[in-house]
Formats: sequence, structure tokens, C-alpha cells
Amino acid sequence: MPYHLGARATERDLAYEFDHVEDGDVIRLGDREISVLDAPGHTSEMVNYRVDDEAILTGDALFVDSVGRTEVQFGEEDAETGAEMEYDTLHDTLLDQPDELTVLPGHVTIANDGRFENGTPGQPVATSLAEVRERLDLLDLDREAFVERMVGNLPEKPDSYETVIAINLGREQPDSRRAAAKLETGANNCSA
Repeated sequence: MPYHLGARATERDLAYEFDHVEDGDVIRLGDREISVLDAPGHTSEMVNYRVDDEAILTGDALFVDSVGRTEVQFGEEDAETGAEMEYDTLHDTLLDQPDELTVLPGHVTIANDGRFENGTPGQPVATSLAEVRERLDLLDLDREAFVERMVGNLPEKPDSYETVIAINLGREQPDSRRAAAKLETGANNCSA
């Protein structure tokens, strides 16, 4: 099975091969139909995947308790650009989806003390889009207020930020499976 990334990933100088997908593309996997939704904001090339009329894989665009940070790729000096993209993704793409879709984010928020914020180890992190709408007051903000809130008080980047970026770009490999698991399941603060 080929590795799929959003079309804008061709601009990120990745060190591995992938098939790019565009907004509206459909990938068939058995009897499932997976529709590609362009979702820039957390990163420029991010895409989300809608699986039939059941679920939406939101990556780091939309979590069950927050949205993805927008300055991680763009830097503090260009964080507003990412925040504007994220606002458009949320309001023009994700919140236009049916409320009954199950939101399946890329990961759960794990606090610095190792505690899961909204989830249980070994269990899917999931809730309905309707529940996410109710939970997140950030989604009710207008564009200007949203951007201001996203860039107004930026938390520190995760300690492993540079390592994770290098691995995601294909320029580094984790030292071991244990190191990879620690990077994947350790404390992160990539949500706003």
C-alpha cells in the first residue's frame, strides 16, 4: 500500500517517496470509501480522511478536546498564517461534515506527568462531531478572535519537537522501537 500525503507535501522536501492526494480524491480500501479533505493549519500539507458516512480521521487538525497548534511548522513569526488556515479548515471543511460522524484524532493529549487528558490507554480516542462542537468554545469564535487566541499565548514547543519533525521528514530514524514508542506516546503539547 502506498504512503499518501497531501499534495502540498511536495513543497516540504521530504526524504522519502509518497503518493500525493488532493482534496476530493477517493481511496478505496476493500468495501470502504475514504475521501480526502484538505485540512491545512497545523501543517501546510495536512489532509483528513472521511471514512464512508461513519468517521473522520482528523490527525492534528481537530482533537476531541482541542485543535492543533498552528505555529509549530510556521514559526511564531508566521503563526497567524497557520491560524487562518486552521480556521478555514475547521469552518469550511470539518464543521461542514455531519454531526453523527465519529471524530478520530491522531492522538490523545498526554500531560507532562504522563496522564491521559481524554482517553484511556489501549482504547480508541473518539467522540461524535456534535460532541466536539459542544465541548470546544474555540469553534464559536469569529476568525479574528480565533487567530488572536491561537497566537496570543503560545506554549513551549514539545522537547522532542525537532526530533519528531526530522523523523516525519524522513531525515532521521528513531534509535529503537522503544525510542519511537516514547516519542509517539510521550507528553506532547501540539494542541491549542
